[in-house]
Amino acid sequence: MEYQKLSRIAVAVAVSAAMLLGGSSGAMAATNTSVDEDFSEFVASLGVTPEVEGELQTGFDKLSLTDQESFLSRIESDPKSVLRFESSVRVRELEATPQVQARAAAAVKTYQAKDTVTASILNVNVGSFTTDFKYEANTTKVTRVLTCKGAWAGFGLTGSSSASNYITSGGLGACEVIFNMNVVIKGSPISFAKQHIIKTHSGNPGRYTATLENF
Repeated sequence: MEYQKLSRIAVAVAVSAAMLLGGSSGAMAATNTSVDEDFSEFVASLGVTPEVEGELQTGFDKLSLTDQESFLSRIESDPKSVLRFESSVRVRELEATPQVQARAAAAVKTYQAKDTVTASILNVNVGSFTTDFKYEANTTKVTRVLTCKGAWAGFGLTGSSSASNYITSGGLGACEVIFNMNVVIKGSPISFAKQHIIKTHSGNPGRYTATLENF
């Protein structure tokens, strides 16, 4: 009799454990489904190409469930925080491209300085800012600005850009483009402004420094 009683207790415990484990698995599956749906909704709101969508999904799938939930939480509280821009702390000193149509008689060359800064989500490139600065210079100074313009290419941002340029008394040339951007992420509109600057080096107009800053 005692043996039968113990057997019934063991069966009851086993059944309870199975129910608990089954419930846990079901809850886990429901959580995963909810996370995947939320992320798919976020990606759809970006308006990126199917190829980029696939890369974003792959990057998201590599995260642990905890990190996935944290990422989605950041989208809800501060959508801009999931966008990563190439650091403006990195100062790039690059050679501008001289055009062969130089006014040799006056020792003046035409230079083109172009800089591109990428924006990424989950280490996937989703867009880029490009600023194009064309100018004339002699061996030491910028003498005339020909063009200064900027453009955004990438996910569904709308907005405007304004460009300005100047030449200092010392012959340093600069092109500054301000991007005022707007995007709707999961029904929430967000906006931000970036200033992309190209500036030539004093005494050496064939070299320049480019930065992207918050504005």
